[in-house]
Amino acid sequence: MVSVLHEALDNLALVLADRTQLLPMQWVPPPEIDTRLPLGEVLPEPNRMGVVWPKRACTIDVVAPTTFLPSPNDRLRLRWWPTSEEQRRGTLVIAPPWKVTSFTGFLPLVRALNRMGLDVVGYPTPYHFERTPPGALSGELFATWDMPRTGWAIRAAALELCALVESLQPRGPVVLLGTSLGGFLSAMMSVVAPFYPRRAFQVSRMVLVVPPASFLDTFAKTAIGERYRRLLSLAGGTVPEYSYLEQLAVPFSPGMFPSVVAGENILIVAGKHDKMVPVESSQALAEGLKARFRIYDVGHVSGLCFSFRLWMDVLSFLEEMPLAQARAEEHQERAHDGVTVR
Repeated sequence: MVSVLHEALDNLALVLADRTQLLPMQWVPPPEIDTRLPLGEVLPEPNRMGVVWPKRACTIDVVAPTTFLPSPNDRLRLRWWPTSEEQRRGTLVIAPPWKVTSFTGFLPLVRALNRMGLDVVGYPTPYHFERTPPGALSGELFATWDMPRTGWAIRAAALELCALVESLQPRGPVVLLGTSLGGFLSAMMSVVAPFYPRRAFQVSRMVLVVPPASFLDTFAKTAIGERYRRLLSLAGGTVPEYSYLEQLAVPFSPGMFPSVVAGENILIVAGKHDKMVPVESSQALAEGLKARFRIYDVGHVSGLCFSFRLWMDVLSFLEEMPLAQARAEEHQERAHDGVTVR
């Protein structure tokens, strides 16, 4: 009975999403990419973010540190919730799920993190929040069958998170908390960071909640994928062969590359009844990153929003382990010697 309730929540979310009127989607093939490298190529370093972090909670508007995406994605509106100076132990960056429109649901968690001595930053993903182009819905343009746009959105997010982490480094250790899509993007950031050894893209700890190992797992193995395949068919398109999509997904599969975060400092949690991210996908990511991995008796929505036990375990993981600096030096040499895909 419990499993039925968890799955029903996920199914309800999918039904509500299906009621949204979307235009048919065209297939746009990607350019040639190097499957041996995360993101398909080594990109120019992101610009440094000159952020002044105030003592009170506020929204901070800054120029995006990358130039890959057009307006309104050329700016970031960071949400900022500081703890007191006396108890600060570090800063935690929240990378949110796909298609969310607000950080309001995170506020109880933010308060708990502040009490633990962590400043909190809410990172606005490309094509979400104020970065949504006019006439579009938050997040709808992030992942589509337009492969170049999807690829550049992922690249921008990974390097923006790198620059954000660097800007926070002077305040102490930095932790990434990625949820669903945000978990995938946080993992991508961690495998891109070793390619920029002269920059301080160091993460002390990383928590990924119900993350996919790649977008292909969601597009090919869930009801979300069925919806997007239907939209492609309405435009007269055909879904490419799975083997071709698998090849395209390799540079965007963080579990196949070394991470700047040591495995013992990564916690990945998955939902046994998840209808949006298969539990096997989260497990594959955990194995690739050599991370700690836990499965809970929840679905996608219930895990993100309602599982007291899951979130208490996340807080315990953040509170009890020493916030040691990430062992970036260990991985920088590996990045320069060439990446081994595993």
